[in-house]
Amino acid sequence: MAPIRRSAARNLSASAATQDLWTKAKSHWRKAPVGLLVWLTYEALMYAGDYPARQFNAGLHAYQAHDYAQALVHFQKSADTGDGDALNYLGILYEEGLGTAKDPVKAVSFYKKAAAKESNAADVNLGYAYHNGIGVGRDETQAVAWYREAAARGNANGEYWLAMHYESGEGVARNDAEAARLLTSAAAKGLRKAQNDLGVLYENGRGVPQDLAKAVTYYQKAADQNDTVAQYNLGHIYEQGLGVLQSIPTAIIWYEKAAASGDEDARAALHRLNATGHEG
Repeated sequence: MAPIRRSAARNLSASAATQDLWTKAKSHWRKAPVGLLVWLTYEALMYAGDYPARQFNAGLHAYQAHDYAQALVHFQKSADTGDGDALNYLGILYEEGLGTAKDPVKAVSFYKKAAAKESNAADVNLGYAYHNGIGVGRDETQAVAWYREAAARGNANGEYWLAMHYESGEGVARNDAEAARLLTSAAAKGLRKAQNDLGVLYENGRGVPQDLAKAVTYYQKAADQNDTVAQYNLGHIYEQGLGVLQSIPTAIIWYEKAAASGDEDARAALHRLNATGHEG
């Protein structure tokens, strides 16, 4: 029986084989004129707001349409005026090789320029780059510093990744209580992976007093946002009756939701329950 799990993105192994498990928090901040909605047509975007905003919005529209070559053109024009959000997006395009040749060194250069313009998303992306050695030498101390900068500005992803380091003790002294504090703040902002992982802390009594009812509450919040890991965790909670009345039918519902998103542990749990005579 698989145990309660953390979010997959929480793997802090130094192994190169597991570094790709760090799902990047790309925090796509949108600088748009008041009232501008992302579904506006390309033409409307091009003629709304001042020049940097027009170019950024056109770039964002192209990015969302997966027209990365055009996104690159417009973000570059906005970045040429010093727009921090555009600089961050240029970093993403160069890091991922979208619309241009992949160039992690150039990506980090753009992230640093964006960070100098107080782009919280760029702070997070720099933390990720230093943790994984993308375009720079791997440096956990620097990773922590950049995540801390983002967290200090109230960025939920920055809080989340900094919490992860406090739990692992990489680049900073291990401190489960501080990790819990940061996850609480990120969870309050609606970050689903923080909600799930805070549930794990409450379920296990790490950094906070053990409280199964709170664990269930946070798993539920994340699961309601379609967090697959939280859906699996809720299935496990209801199957075992941890902090809730045991309910195999409810467990199956949550396992099925997680399995529908490709979760192998959830599929295994359903197979096990079906083999013992339980069916959804």
